[in-house]
Parts: sequence; structure tokens; C-alpha cells
Amino acid sequence: NPPTSVCCVPAPAIIEFDEAGNVLRAWGGPEDAKVQGYDWPTAGHGLYVDYKGNIWIGGSMNPNHMKPGDTRQPDGMYLKFSPEGKFLLQIGGRGAKGSLDTTMLSGAAAVDVDPVTNEAFIADGYGNHRVIVFDADTGKFKRLWGAYGKQPSDEKFPRYAGGKDIPQQFNLVHCIRSAKDGLLYVCDRLNNRIQVFKKDGSFVTEQFYKPTTGGSGSVGNVSMWPDANNSFMVMNDPGNFQTVILRRSDLKEVSRFGHYGTWAGEYESPHQMEFDLKGNIYTSEDHRVQKLKIINGVKP
Repeated sequence: NPPTSVCCVPAPAIIEFDEAGNVLRAWGGPEDAKVQGYDWPTAGHGLYVDYKGNIWIGGSMNPNHMKPGDTRQPDGMYLKFSPEGKFLLQIGGRGAKGSLDTTMLSGAAAVDVDPVTNEAFIADGYGNHRVIVFDADTGKFKRLWGAYGKQPSDEKFPRYAGGKDIPQQFNLVHCIRSAKDGLLYVCDRLNNRIQVFKKDGSFVTEQFYKPTTGGSGSVGNVSMWPDANNSFMVMNDPGNFQTVILRRSDLKEVSRFGHYGTWAGEYESPHQMEFDLKGNIYTSEDHRVQKLKIINGVKP
């Protein structure tokens, strides 16, 4: 306020659409935070709907993004709301304390809530280098871990570029997603890999994808094919501007498509890709959402 042009005013932070793209409801943002009494993130990130229909959002602003003289505090929080926008829970707050702290986050990128244990698994990865787990209703801390299930470190390591020395710490923990069998899939975006864990943090396996990729990295996020066994996953490869279909049993590529561009069906800044319950793929970029339909007859 004032509007940036004669046509438009800023939209609310959270917007719900139907499958045709019609707006159903919208809410959230700094003003709502003042009314309901919570900290709204500077750079919203990691929108997620849990098994109860509640909506979660974190923030990616972190000390690594901040220039000298920046007086803003990092996004050290994750927020939980009802579908109607009623504030329910805040984990953390403004600021950052490091990868071993159990009270604050730092640029958390994603969350996944386990319907069996009702635990919130958070990819705390823009500022910190870890997965951290809380009770999804009370926010009570449960456990945390870094790459290979080891203790995380705040030491800065170079990103992996395909050499013989495999990074022993996460670089940018950008996604976390659970499968129906309980395995957790964690995207280490700038190290170009997925690591797989059990719910207790035990390491299972890892897989690298186009490991020499620079830029935004090759492993942005993953989403599960909605059949009984989550047989496949869709993976966003932001550094190569591609959609990748993976076979979950061995993490091997089944299909890869897409290229850079601003037209429909092309990617300029792909940040997240998700299967819906019908097997359609939704992709988010900085300024748009696209929907891709599978047309070869395959259904979940």
C-alpha cells in the first residue's frame, strides 16, 4: 500500500485454489500475525498441508542471505494454521542459534507430518544443516540429525561437484517427504543428492543426480506417487530446469523432461513439484504455478 500499478494490489500470503485455478479463500501475512499474535516469516517457504488438513509454512530468510547492515532477524520459525487460517502453533521464532539448538530454526525449507506418530519432521536447511523433529501439536522437541544420521555441524563446506570426496554434512536441506512405509526422503539440494532415513534418524541409503550440476542444484524436492506403495516419486531438478520421475525402490530415474523457458510447459525458476491424488504434477516457480497432466493412461 500504495498499489504498485493501476491494476493490482498485493495478494494475501496463503491462497487456496480449486483444480481449475479459481480462488477459494486467502489469508495470512504480517497484519494477520499482529492480530493473532505470532511471527510471520520474512521469506515464506515450505507450504504444506498435513493429514488433518492443517496448513504449515516456514521461512527461508537466514544469516547466509543477509548482507552487512541488514537489521532484519532470520526466519527461525515454523507456523501451523487451521484450513481457515486460525493460528494453532509456532515452533521457534525470529533469530537463529545453530544446528544443535533445540528451540529455534534457521531458514527451514520444508516439513512433513507423520500421521502415525503425529511428529513434524522439518528440513531445517537454509541456515542450519539438519533434520529436526517436534510434536506436531505441542511443538515439543523430539530429536535431530545431520547427514548419514550423524550430529550436524555449522561448519561451512563447499558444495559437492562430483568429486571423489563425498560430503559428510548436509549443504542445503531443502525437502523432507515420508512414504507410506515410513521411510523419509531428504533433499540435500546443493550436494545434488537424496538421503533416505528411518523415522529415528537411522541412515538407509543415498543417491546422487547429475552431481556436477551448479546453480540451484539438481535435487529440489520430491513428492510421492499416490498409489498404495508410493511406487514412484517426482523430483524437481531446479539446476537443470527438469522434472524427473524416480522409481522409489532403487531411486533410479524412469523419465526426465523439461527445459528452460518462460512459456507454458517450460521452467524459469522451478522450486517445488507435487503429485496430487490423481497423479497430476503441480510445479511452483517464483511467480506462477503450472499443472502437468499425464496423458499415457497411467493412473495411481
